[in-house]
Amino acid sequence: MESVKTVIPRSRSVSSNEDNDDVDEEEWTDTLAELTNGLSPGSNVKIENSSDIIIGTVTKFHGPVTIFQNVKLENEEISAITREKSKTDFNGNPIKSNVTDNNLPRKPKNSLLEVLKRRGFHFLTVISLLISITFGVIISKIAVYEKIENFVDVTPSNIDLKIYTKQLWRAEPTTGEMEPLKHPVDYVVIAHSAGSSCASFEDCSLIVRNIQQWHISRGNDIWYNFLIGGDGGIYVGRGWNVKPAGGNNAILMTFIGDFEKNELPPIMLSTLNKLLDVGVEIHKLKIDYKLVAHRQTKATLSPGSNACEAISRLPHFLNGAVKF
Repeated sequence: MESVKTVIPRSRSVSSNEDNDDVDEEEWTDTLAELTNGLSPGSNVKIENSSDIIIGTVTKFHGPVTIFQNVKLENEEISAITREKSKTDFNGNPIKSNVTDNNLPRKPKNSLLEVLKRRGFHFLTVISLLISITFGVIISKIAVYEKIENFVDVTPSNIDLKIYTKQLWRAEPTTGEMEPLKHPVDYVVIAHSAGSSCASFEDCSLIVRNIQQWHISRGNDIWYNFLIGGDGGIYVGRGWNVKPAGGNNAILMTFIGDFEKNELPPIMLSTLNKLLDVGVEIHKLKIDYKLVAHRQTKATLSPGSNACEAISRLPHFLNGAVKF
């Protein structure tokens, strides 16, 4: 069994003399070394009734000591440091601080995705508003065009006319680009459909749809600007703003029926007269426009001998052949 040595160190005397402190510590170190000399590894040392015991190497520093710590700053500490940097002296001059931006944890830059997520509501609201405004402007322009094209809200209040737009007679959409007319127009050409007559909206609208389908198979829309039915109704074709088939800068109006064989009903002639007056009033036709039969512009029977005789009595009718 290994021996146990009892070490009873001397108590240090308290002295105000710095040199005596150094001597006492040196003596104590020598004494401890002497006492522990010869102890083998694993030996037991028993210390009783002692204080100020130091076992191991003692390192002494003479002079100022700076200790650096690597710590994680919390938000409150960062705010305190920021406030410390912003302090000023009595003269209002900023006090230079030892705290630098390098000591502060850097906030990661926001990615575009994060910005959009954070501001997504406002961004989507602005985009939605712009889309709504753009869509509204487009719809307004279409509505204005439809009003002019389909003769809605352009009929003078003192003229009683039954106007049936493309929507009402259920027209097919056009299949190509349409060439605009130049206003006011010089010529109005009168034709006939050379088919069945009609005396009601149901019959006339069916005939107009059939005519459009046949014309679309050979073009991009119904050929006529307006069609006049035996019911006294006006069926809008290309309207006031688009050139008729053939590309002439003229308005092509057609009586529904065959008036080489049949008499032209007075209501159809009266409706034509009113429609022509509207064209002048809304500045689509010149005040001194010329009215001609289809047969005066090409080799055809249209609008039929009976219709030709009826329109020849109108004040704007022009005799003789016409070339566009």
